[in-house]
Amino acid sequence: MLAALDGGLSLEGTDEPLRVWCSVWRALHAAGDPRAAEALARGRAELQRRAGAIASAARRTHFLRAVPVHRALQDGAAALSSG
Repeated sequence: MLAALDGGLSLEGTDEPLRVWCSVWRALHAAGDPRAAEALARGRAELQRRAGAIASAARRTHFLRAVPVHRALQDGAAALSSG
């Protein structure tokens, strides 16, 4: 999947691109693949890009924390940076 994305495949137009990133990260992480960190970083970057477009701080926080996939990307990134 990462090779396809690096080769120009876009997740734009998919119903849930953040779920795709989270799934790729989880699969790579479970397999012990070092590319898991890259998938997580790319997913979180996309999440942050989307969150940045939300003007209301309360709505932005809700967007980041209320959706399980969004929360997983945030928590995964926090765990990676602390450990």
